[in-house]
Amino acid sequence: MSNDQATPRFITILSYFWPLFLSTAMFLVAIIVLRQISPFAAESHGEQAGEGLLDYVAGHPEQLEDF
Repeated sequence: MSNDQATPRFITILSYFWPLFLSTAMFLVAIIVLRQISPFAAESHGEQAGEGLLDYVAGHPEQLEDF
């Protein structure tokens, strides 16, 4: 048994996993497009990312009520 017969060829692997590769690529493109067209909520309020969530978890939800 030679090494050529024991290992699958690259095209065989690609033909088996092409739906996974395609869906992953489409998901990443969708994430990039959505990040381009919609700003972060934290940027629109002028606060650091996650600061509102940290205030809520820390027990200071009264600061978030004026949103």
